Amino acid sequence: MKPDIKLKKHTIQLTIISLFTLIIFFVSACDNSDLKITDEENECENPDYNDCNTKEPFRDSLHIQVTINEENEKVKITVYEGDIENGVVVNQIESTETDIFIDVLLNSEYSAAARYISGNDTIIAIDGTEIEKTSETYCDSTCWSIKGEDIDLRLK
Repeated sequence: MKPDIKLKKHTIQLTIISLFTLIIFFVSACDNSDLKITDEENECENPDYNDCNTKEPFRDSLHIQVTINEENEKVKITVYEGDIENGVVVNQIESTETDIFIDVLLNSEYSAAARYISGNDTIIAIDGTEIEKTSETYCDSTCWSIKGEDIDLRLK
């Protein structure tokens, strides 16, 4: 009778080990990644396009800042496409405003010079930028943005 008890004990151990192995196999074989909803998928169900310009831009405003003071109530500004030495003059302005906006083509380099008077001296402030458009895909749309639209010709 004792060999029969040993056999039953061995059978029970094998059954427990087999069940444990099967449980581990099934748990590790289940891949729930298809069931998970990512943040991006969730956002795309009800997308918020408030900060998304979906229309591709080709022109934008170049923002030029100048100093207006008692000696310089009006400032002469010359805007170039390209650098000042080799660029083409695209606009010449005499401004009484500190912020000037000029409509320009995107993906181009622009430079500008402002002429100031300081006592008997003439000061010329020069700055430049490359105004360019960039895009980013958001859900099912392309969002456009513009960078490099500022030229600072203020006196320091």
